[in-house]
Amino acid sequence: MDDDTFIIRVKLADGDPRVCDYCNEFLVDEEGVAAADCFSTEYGLMCKNCLGTIPPLTTHKQGDFVKNEPWYKG
Repeated sequence: MDDDTFIIRVKLADGDPRVCDYCNEFLVDEEGVAAADCFSTEYGLMCKNCLGTIPPLTTHKQGDFVKNEPWYKG
Protein backbone atom coordinates (compact mmCIF):
# COMPACT_ATOMS: atom_id res chain seq x y z
CA MET A 1 0.00 0.00 0.00
CA ASP A 2 1.17 3.50 -0.68
CA ASP A 3 0.70 6.56 1.53
CA ASP A 4 -2.32 7.69 -0.50
CA THR A 5 -4.32 4.60 0.61
CA PHE A 6 -4.67 5.95 4.15
CA ILE A 7 -6.41 9.01 5.51
CA ILE A 8 -4.50 8.60 8.80
CA ARG A 9 -0.91 7.31 8.80
CA VAL A 10 1.11 7.16 12.01
CA LYS A 11 4.88 6.79 11.85
CA LEU A 12 6.56 5.16 14.84
CA ALA A 13 10.08 4.59 16.05
CA ASP A 14 11.18 1.10 17.07
CA GLY A 15 9.75 0.24 20.47
CA ASP A 16 6.76 2.58 20.23
CA PRO A 17 3.44 1.00 21.25
CA ARG A 18 0.24 1.62 19.26
CA VAL A 19 -3.21 2.56 20.47
CA CYS A 20 -6.59 2.81 18.77
CA ASP A 21 -6.63 6.01 16.72
CA TYR A 22 -10.11 6.78 18.12
CA CYS A 23 -10.33 5.76 21.77
CA ASN A 24 -6.63 5.26 22.68
CA GLU A 25 -7.12 1.63 23.77
CA PHE A 26 -3.70 -0.09 23.95
CA LEU A 27 -3.45 -2.36 20.88
CA VAL A 28 0.18 -3.14 20.01
CA ASP A 29 3.03 -3.55 22.49
CA GLU A 30 6.62 -2.35 22.22
CA GLU A 31 7.68 -5.63 20.56
CA GLY A 32 5.14 -5.22 17.73
CA VAL A 33 2.70 -7.86 19.03
CA ALA A 34 -1.03 -7.21 19.04
CA ALA A 35 -2.20 -6.96 22.66
CA ALA A 36 -5.84 -7.03 21.50
CA ASP A 37 -7.73 -7.75 18.29
CA CYS A 38 -7.36 -4.74 16.02
CA PHE A 39 -8.08 -3.65 12.48
CA SER A 40 -6.23 -1.58 9.89
CA THR A 41 -8.69 0.67 8.09
CA GLU A 42 -8.57 3.61 5.71
CA TYR A 43 -9.07 5.74 8.83
CA GLY A 44 -6.25 4.29 10.94
CA LEU A 45 -5.78 1.43 13.41
CA MET A 46 -8.96 0.66 15.31
CA CYS A 47 -10.07 -1.60 18.15
CA LYS A 48 -13.12 -3.82 17.70
CA ASN A 49 -15.31 -1.42 19.72
CA CYS A 50 -14.54 1.55 17.45
CA LEU A 51 -14.63 -0.36 14.15
CA GLY A 52 -18.41 -0.31 13.83
CA THR A 53 -19.39 -0.80 10.17
CA ILE A 54 -16.07 0.39 8.70
CA PRO A 55 -14.62 -2.34 6.48
CA PRO A 56 -11.13 -3.34 7.68
CA LEU A 57 -8.25 -3.55 5.21
CA THR A 58 -6.56 -6.15 7.43
CA THR A 59 -7.42 -7.88 10.69
CA HIS A 60 -4.90 -8.55 13.46
CA LYS A 61 -5.70 -11.04 16.22
CA GLN A 62 -4.34 -10.79 19.74
CA GLY A 63 -0.82 -12.27 19.74
CA ASP A 64 -0.15 -11.58 16.03
CA PHE A 65 3.25 -10.09 15.20
CA VAL A 66 2.38 -6.89 13.33
CA LYS A 67 5.70 -5.03 13.33
CA ASN A 68 6.20 -5.70 9.61
CA GLU A 69 2.85 -4.18 8.61
CA PRO A 70 3.19 -1.01 6.49
CA TRP A 71 1.32 1.08 9.10
CA TYR A 72 3.57 0.09 12.01
CA LYS A 73 6.31 2.56 11.13
CA GLY A 74 7.42 4.58 8.18
